[in-house]
Amino acid sequence: MKDRCTSHEHHHGDGGDVLGAAGLKRTPLRLAIVEFFSGKTKPWSQKELIDSLSLSTREEIDRVSVYRNIHQFLDAGIIHEVANNSYVSCQHLSEGASPVHVLLYCLKCARHEEVCEASERDFFQQLMGRSGFFSKRGGLQVSGVCRSCIV
Repeated sequence: MKDRCTSHEHHHGDGGDVLGAAGLKRTPLRLAIVEFFSGKTKPWSQKELIDSLSLSTREEIDRVSVYRNIHQFLDAGIIHEVANNSYVSCQHLSEGASPVHVLLYCLKCARHEEVCEASERDFFQQLMGRSGFFSKRGGLQVSGVCRSCIV
């Protein structure tokens, strides 16, 4: 049984489906952001996102709108923040929204894995509940060095 999702293994459906499942209105900018993060294998900064959107649309992108949408996506669990205001897409959106995300992040190569096994996410959620702590955004991020970089 597989207990980890890697960014190379997971595929998102239609961007509108992702937004709808998160309760967000479908707008051209939001669809473009979902499309941008879909299939990406490394974290991306807000500046890199804006630069890429500007190139693809050949239009000036409103930085404040991107910033607001990034925070709405974070709150909805569509993306996760990793190091230094960089973002990665959620790797288990097709399973439905989960209030708890457990992300493993390599500081050397920027590889990231998200725990996809429901029982492991449930354990973390129960642990928080026993402590009387409830996550509003994200969950647990463990930063370290992956197996490939140790060798």
